[in-house]
Amino acid sequence: GKDSAVRYLVGQVMKKTKGQANPQVASEMVASALIKQKSQ
Repeated sequence: GKDSAVRYLVGQVMKKTKGQANPQVASEMVASALIKQKSQ
């Protein structure tokens, strides 16, 4: 569920940044955004 969504979105970030983004940071940001969205 949530893990696969995070992995997908991190993959999209990596694709858009042509691999320039730090995957660890991108993963944390995506997870944080999903948690924030869920609480609204």
